[in-house]
Amino acid sequence: MLKKILVALALVTVSSFAAWDMFPVPEQGKGEAKLGLVYNFHDDWDDLNLTSGVRYTVVPHLELALLNLDWRFYGESGNEGSSQDGLADPVIGMRYWLQNNIGIFADLSLPVGDDSYNHGEFQFRGGAQFSTKLMDALSLGSEAGLAFYTEDDNDYTRGITTNLSGELDYAIPSIPLTPFVGMEMLLRLLDSEQNNNDLDDGGDAGLAITLGARYDFNPAISADLSLKIHTGDIYGEDYNTVAAHAYFHF
Repeated sequence: MLKKILVALALVTVSSFAAWDMFPVPEQGKGEAKLGLVYNFHDDWDDLNLTSGVRYTVVPHLELALLNLDWRFYGESGNEGSSQDGLADPVIGMRYWLQNNIGIFADLSLPVGDDSYNHGEFQFRGGAQFSTKLMDALSLGSEAGLAFYTEDDNDYTRGITTNLSGELDYAIPSIPLTPFVGMEMLLRLLDSEQNNNDLDDGGDAGLAITLGARYDFNPAISADLSLKIHTGDIYGEDYNTVAAHAYFHF
């Protein structure tokens, strides 16, 4: 049971292992920093994380980011009486935005965080994004990606996983408020392995729906609040996330 809970806690990192967003990168010389609180709760466990990150467009169309600079300062799996806290695995990210509304991205997760997040496993994710304005106030961002994993310290290797994700943002014309809805679908393409034995989890899927809103206080500061609901074999049932972030634009 404890192993099942720790695997579920590790999924918090998986679900947050993503590019900064799915929309065009800022102009050259522009950047953004974020700071927030993320609360994950499940029937068997819950945790609270301080999260942060920064991104900067170094040359036209090329964004570099340092993501997932998170600290889990509370984590409890009540059924087993165990707790987990500590530093998450940071992610180095890159996005390059092309002229035809298409972008490419690559993220690398470094296994230097607390063992409750990871056991020495590198994660690499890459893919493509597409964004366009459907209407003056309605924007679409979308993404298709592949995630690859190395063997961890417990001789466990997660199977290659693909994601299809999308987000719709509606900027209300009369006030600086932007409600948004997002969707992420995960599919494990290959079986995971433990001690060179297949775990027969190829074909497992997961679905996450996000509802939220962002408020722009001024050109330099904005904030958002969101609820993310997860389901499916990859995520497990009754797993939800409440998140609040502040963004500082520079």
